[in-house]
Amino acid sequence: MSFLLSPKKSLSLLLLFSLLFLLPWGNRAEGSSNIRVLSVSGQPIALLLDERDGLIRAAYLRCPAGTEELPSLKGHRLVREYRSQPYIDSDWKPDLLWQLSFAQDDAKKGVDLWIAHLSRRPRLWVAESPTAATLWDSLYIKVDLPPGRALYVSPALPPYHDEAPTREGRTLSFVYTIGLTPDGPGFTIVPAIYRQLQEVTLLVAQAEGDEALRKSYDSLAKDFGTMSKGHHPSAEALSSFTWKKLYYREWP
Repeated sequence: MSFLLSPKKSLSLLLLFSLLFLLPWGNRAEGSSNIRVLSVSGQPIALLLDERDGLIRAAYLRCPAGTEELPSLKGHRLVREYRSQPYIDSDWKPDLLWQLSFAQDDAKKGVDLWIAHLSRRPRLWVAESPTAATLWDSLYIKVDLPPGRALYVSPALPPYHDEAPTREGRTLSFVYTIGLTPDGPGFTIVPAIYRQLQEVTLLVAQAEGDEALRKSYDSLAKDFGTMSKGHHPSAEALSSFTWKKLYYREWP
């Protein structure tokens, strides 16, 4: 379950040079680093990555309210991104939900960075959530996401049962639909998507030979079925939603 990497947009030279002064030049080996600036056209937000040998050494997020460091991205590499620009807050400017997925060097674990911006009364939310290789990565599922929605594939199954075996990188996990609302980003239910996920989960459960894991898959399919009707999932699924808020900023 993957997204195509969106094309990167450049900032103005003035903004770029101002961000470069933030980087740890004293620890840099000349000619060994690469500076990448990611932005979204029409949005006052930019992400600067200082990379060496493909891995991030330092990361900064720039907006009109200032510049913030993102230390959790150190040692990761950008593997994909997804952006949606819906009209959420009833003005003529597009808003932004931006998901950037980073992986550690071994690609087994990583982090999703979430950046959300509302334009009418300019506000910015930044959050992160852990990721890991799962069975979803090897399944091709075409999901039609509504505007302002994205998928977060969690790193593991919720603790449905006391003993639920997992196989690293080869186990299904819970999938959360993230939505941008007038109050910011968060977990929002999109029933049509969970109908698709329930069908796939039931097929995987039928083919699963491990009885304990199949039992967990049955619980996962039940949760997806509940959400396909617009209802909240189980307490185990809700408690497994690992969403860490990093920053909230606003400006005139």
